Amino acid sequence: MAFVIDRAVAKYNAHLAEHGVVVDDLDARLVLIDASQNMDKYYVLKALEDKEVAGDERFFSFLHWGRTGTAGDGKLEGPSALSDVKARLAAVFKDKTGAEWGSIQPGDRAPPGKYWLQQAAKPDVKAKWEYYVGDGVDGKRLGWYPYTEDASEGVESLYAQHEANSRETRTSSRVVESGHFSYKVDLEGMTQTNTRTNKCREIRRVLGSAEGSQPATAQDLRVAMKRAPMPKPSMKKRGAGSRPPALMKSRSMSSTKKSMKSTSARTTAMKKKPVKKKAMKKKSMKKKPMKKAMKKRSSKIAKGKRAKAKVWQGKKAKTTKGLKKSDLMKSKAGKVVSKKKSAQGGKAFDTNLARWVGACKQARKELGITGFVAIKKGTPLYEKAKALYPTAQPHVLLRKSSSKSLVS
Repeated sequence: MAFVIDRAVAKYNAHLAEHGVVVDDLDARLVLIDASQNMDKYYVLKALEDKEVAGDERFFSFLHWGRTGTAGDGKLEGPSALSDVKARLAAVFKDKTGAEWGSIQPGDRAPPGKYWLQQAAKPDVKAKWEYYVGDGVDGKRLGWYPYTEDASEGVESLYAQHEANSRETRTSSRVVESGHFSYKVDLEGMTQTNTRTNKCREIRRVLGSAEGSQPATAQDLRVAMKRAPMPKPSMKKRGAGSRPPALMKSRSMSSTKKSMKSTSARTTAMKKKPVKKKAMKKKSMKKKPMKKAMKKRSSKIAKGKRAKAKVWQGKKAKTTKGLKKSDLMKSKAGKVVSKKKSAQGGKAFDTNLARWVGACKQARKELGITGFVAIKKGTPLYEKAKALYPTAQPHVLLRKSSSKSLVS
């Protein structure tokens, strides 16, 4: 596939990508850059000609847009006459730049929120881009590591545009997306900064085809040591065979000699002046008796929402209200409840229900109702039963209340 036209054309027309050429003066690359908003977008407009097709309708219009560093989206229209292709490109050009095609020059300032026209740029296919690892991320040793092929080609394209546009400030800082992250690439300071983590790394442009990590040079190591945080001295005692700290290795011979001279001078001065020894009081070496660890006693009284359940399982002796396992029972729903309250609830339930059934039966008799009749609010049967309820006798056929009621 030839590189004379946008490689994204192959996604829509492989034949045109291989045999097509760009029409002269109908090729424009637009950009919208705002580093403060992490905004960096491109819009490419091209007119393509299929050399293997005869006739007037052998031209195509191709649009390619997206965020810098991504494949983006595209649109290929044709074949059609050259006049139709020019009209389509001019309409998009005016919508993105706010100006007519041919009325502005590459590099001219654009209104806020509009794309501006860049100078034509030709990336160097031999150039490779690398980033420097000085923090041992992912177990990597210090050194330069190559970008992926697509990422290297993308940054080289931005670098070529920066060179072609006279290294302007607006093209020196670009935002490039790569996978889940986006990076702010400074082509003047030669750094890349992760916009999410703010991790900054050095980058460089090399000419060659070397692959894999490059060993760190002496200069790279000195730069890494300056940037790395100073390690805190260890307070642990070193054994006879242990290695000295890293800081002792970097101490120069001159500083060692100076310390030895100062030590000898202090020793000589101390010999001249007699020092009176003060009587040191002997500290009592009596050891304080150690307190025996008191065993923490666990309470036998259950507390909280699951107090009854703990007593039922035998983990505790009784609840805070004095309920023992013999005072508890399990309901049909599987909940541990008090036997006394369960019996009381069953009686109240049975008595109220029996009285209502008795009132309904008496109301049906007085109203002369036979057969099934629904008891609904507002009906004569409901109103009559409601009036008879306070004095009605409980229905004699209801079961007797016991601890095995519906409430238990």
